Amino acid sequence: MVHFLFRRLLLTIPVLLGVATLVFSLIHLVPGDPVQAMLGDSASPRDVAELRGRLGLDRARASARWCSSSQTR
Repeated sequence: MVHFLFRRLLLTIPVLLGVATLVFSLIHLVPGDPVQAMLGDSASPRDVAELRGRLGLDRARASARWCSSSQTR
């Protein structure tokens, strides 16, 4: 039973990484700006820049993927 649980726990790691990568890729494939969609059209440029920085969308895609996942709250 312990072996089964240990194996299942180890198998969740690649599944979680795959799901996170898929979601991150879909965010960047969807047309439009995700920050504008979250804040709406009436958001100030300062608010857009601040949220883009907090989400890591102002960095390169590869570094944004790994940096934003390590900075989640």
